[in-house]
Amino acid sequence: KHVILTDGHEKCVQNNRINVRLQQSAYKTTNTMTLSSSASQKRPCPVDCQLLLWTLEADDIPTPLLDRADLTLISDCTHFEHYHGHLLWTLLSCTKSKTGQVWMCQPDRGQSWQRFCNLMDAVNEASENEEAGPLVSVQEQTFSLLEELHQNFLANK
Repeated sequence: KHVILTDGHEKCVQNNRINVRLQQSAYKTTNTMTLSSSASQKRPCPVDCQLLLWTLEADDIPTPLLDRADLTLISDCTHFEHYHGHLLWTLLSCTKSKTGQVWMCQPDRGQSWQRFCNLMDAVNEASENEEAGPLVSVQEQTFSLLEELHQNFLANK
């Protein structure tokens, strides 16, 4: 397995590189992090950090990232509504087409998440193929405790 941390801001990529080096030095490894904290199950996991800008052009996505990820985890990205198309295309381009998954940790900020879901629905309608099924499927999970803590935070601001 291999982990690639990406961000669209060069300073964030630099911070990620520093965090990886600090993590590596804590575990006395080089260019790897461990996938398990259990001493008997430690396995090296190479970690790279890379700049990735959302794009509608496949040529703009770094070749090492194309159709590579088994799992893409992103957080708090749908609030940039003007770039929803760019985000979706980048996710589809970087994640393995048949077996890959994208996990999105998103707050419900305004209507941005719903608009992103609407875009995914429109893509599915435009690319509908009965044999292959939908290009994108959404399974939402909410965490009531997290939502409750967030609401308490907002109320006590």
